[in-house]
Amino acid sequence: MWHECEGGRGSCEMASCLRKYLKALPDTVTEVTFFSDRCGGQNLNKFVAAMFLSIILEIPHLQTVNLKFLVVGHSEMECDSMHSSIAREQKRVGKALWPEDWKTIARSARRKGDKAYLVHDLNQQDIYDFKKFIDNNMVVRKLDEDNKPVRWQKICWMSFTKSKPFIMGFKENYDEKDFRFLNFNKKSKRFVNPASTLQLLYKGPIPISNAKYNNLTSLFTLKPPALVDYYNLPHEKRARDVVDEEGNSD
Repeated sequence: MWHECEGGRGSCEMASCLRKYLKALPDTVTEVTFFSDRCGGQNLNKFVAAMFLSIILEIPHLQTVNLKFLVVGHSEMECDSMHSSIAREQKRVGKALWPEDWKTIARSARRKGDKAYLVHDLNQQDIYDFKKFIDNNMVVRKLDEDNKPVRWQKICWMSFTKSKPFIMGFKENYDEKDFRFLNFNKKSKRFVNPASTLQLLYKGPIPISNAKYNNLTSLFTLKPPALVDYYNLPHEKRARDVVDEEGNSD
C-alpha cells in the first residue's frame, strides 16, 4: 500500500510492485506465473514487459516468468474477493482516518480460519522509472522476429526466460501452439546488470491539489490532534489528484 503523495497507479507503480514481489521470493523458486486483467494502463504494456526482462537477469534462481491475461468478461480473480472483504471490514470497523487505518483494516479483513492478508508498504525508494529504463537500454520494435506486427492489446500471454535475454515470447490466442518473439535488445548497447541502470521514478513527495488539501484541512476539527501533522501534505494549484488522473485505469 502507498498513498498518493508517494506514487500514482500507473504502469511503473504496477511493475515496481511485481518487481518487489519477485525479489522477495525464496531461491528455490525458478518459475512464476501471474494472472491479470487486460488493463493496458497498468498491466498489459511494454513497461511491465521491460521489468520482467530485467528482473529475470537480475535474480539468479529465476528461470521463467509468465504473465497471462484473462479473457474479457471472464476476469474475476481472487483480488476481487479481497477488495470486497476489505470494504466489508471497513464498514464493520467504521472510520478510516489515514492510510495506517486502511492497513489495519486490510490485515483484519480475512475471515476467521484463513491466513490474514499481508500488507506491504511501498515507498518512493521502491518505485522505478521503467519508461526511462526502456529509453536508455531497449528498443520496442513494432514487428516480431517473423516481421509480423505486434498488437499489444491482443496479447494474452507474455513469457520471459533467462535463456532468451531481452526477448519476450507472446501469444495472441491461448490456442496458438508456439510463441512469437519480440526482441527488445538495443544492439548498440549491452549491459550485464540491468538493475544498475534503474532510476527512481520520483524525486520527492507528489503534491495533491489545493482543493483536496483545503478539503482535508477543513476536517481537522473532526480528526484526532495526532493526525494534524500527517495531513500537512504538499499541495499545488495545478496538481492533478490520482483519482482524477488515473481513475479509468482500474
